[in-house]
This record gives sequence, C-alpha cells and structure tokens, in this order.
Amino acid sequence: MTDHTIAAAATTEKLRQQVDALIAVCSTSESLMIPLHDDPWTDTECNQFVCFKGEELVGIATIPTGTDVEVLGVAHPRHRREGIGRKLLAAVTSECTRRGVGSYLVVVEQASAGGCAFADALGGTLEFSEHLMQLRKPKVRSEPVLDLVVAGAVDFDDLVALQQAANPDAANCRRDVTRWLNDSRCQVLIARNDVGAIGMIRLTDTVDERWINSFTVSPAMQGQGVGRDMLATVMRSTVDRRLLLEVETDNTGAISLYRSAGFATRTTYNYYRYDVDLTT
Repeated sequence: MTDHTIAAAATTEKLRQQVDALIAVCSTSESLMIPLHDDPWTDTECNQFVCFKGEELVGIATIPTGTDVEVLGVAHPRHRREGIGRKLLAAVTSECTRRGVGSYLVVVEQASAGGCAFADALGGTLEFSEHLMQLRKPKVRSEPVLDLVVAGAVDFDDLVALQQAANPDAANCRRDVTRWLNDSRCQVLIARNDVGAIGMIRLTDTVDERWINSFTVSPAMQGQGVGRDMLATVMRSTVDRRLLLEVETDNTGAISLYRSAGFATRTTYNYYRYDVDLTT
C-alpha cells in the first residue's frame, strides 16, 4: 500500500509554489494546459484537496465554491497508478455529500488519453465538451461599438431575466447573479437600448489573462449583431491581458462568431458527470 496523505488545505505561499511546480511537471509530461480553481478558503467549504507522499506534493484537486461543482486536478506522472486520483475524488465526494450536492463534473483535457481513460474507468458519463479559445488576431471594426456599463444591484432583475433566456431555472439564475455581483474578482457588464437590457457579459481578470465567463444576448435581439458588438467592446478594452473563453463544442453559432473575431482553439476539455449518494 502506497503511503499517501490526503488533506483539505488552504493555500499558502509554500503550497502555491509546490502546486506551480507540480503543474509544470505535468504540463511538460503531456503537453497539456492544466487549470485549477483558485477560490478562497472559507469557514464552511473546503475547495482544495492535496495529496502528499512524504514531503512531496504528488496530487491536487480543486473545486469551486457553491453548488455547481467542477473538479480540476493533476497527479504527478512519476506517481501514476498509485490511486492518487481515486483518493482525491473520494475527498471531493465527501465534500459534496457534506454540501448536499448530488453530483459533480470532472474536467479532463481531451488530449490526455490517460485522463480520459481514468474518467471512464471510474464510471463517469461524458456530458459535454468545451473548446478553450484565445484571441489570436483581433478583427475589430473601426466604427464605434456597443456601450457596456458595469452592472450593480439595481440591474439584478435584468441580469436574472437575461440569464433565464439560457437557463429557465429562476432560482439558479438568481443565485448565480447574486454570487457574481458580490465577487470582487469578476466584473459584470450590461448592454441596454431604449427598450431595456439586451445583453450581459461577465469578465474575470488575472494578472495576465481576462476570461469571458458568461455571455448572453436577449432572445429578441439575437441575430442583429448585438453579440458581435459586445464582444468587440471587450476586445477593444483588453490590451494588457490574454483574452480567453470556453464554448461548448456543439455551439456552432458561437464558435463561428468567436473565430470571425480572431479567436482560435487552444485545447478542448471533456466534462464527466459523477453522481453522489446523499442517502447514506
């Protein structure tokens, strides 16, 4: 039996350095792009699970705050087949049980044959896939584009209504908008015309990246260039960071829009669904 220590751990500078080193080894080994969640530690939720072998960090899994759980993680190539992934997912399952979350998604880069085989072996169901796209050669018109303003509490109902166009679950939409407006790491922008709110876009900035996390256009305004203008506005304002987004592989209309604006696919991720038994 391999001696591993699995623990929930808050990020420290030492641990961050260990995680960065682990990701560098894994990325070099398989030429993969390996993201991890960086949600803050809270008194009520454990968002980061680590696996040590002695003093060496050999695995990590992260999950976001809240009830929409997507698991990201890696295991050291030299320590594969030691059950690290299974142990980390067991810790994630325990946390989901504690939160009352009935299922979670494991995110695996499609190019990782080992990762996909691992997800299949654990009985995961492939639910969907997403392209990670990055702006490579911006193609922005010279004329003025649509104005976007920072949304606040006064825009709450409009943001919920826009989100419900894509997700009819009103409770989930209200919960998501509440979280976004209270998250200092992201910015929600809203577009309006004489009638009312016609679109919203949510951005998250890091030191050298800007992510388009949510992008919605009112059904009544779709097909009229509103989405293209909103995207162009964000592109114009993003001059010091890489601009990235994720889009489901079967969303051909959105993919066409992004490609026409100068985005290119960097990699593709598979999302595997696992159920959690909340009856025990």
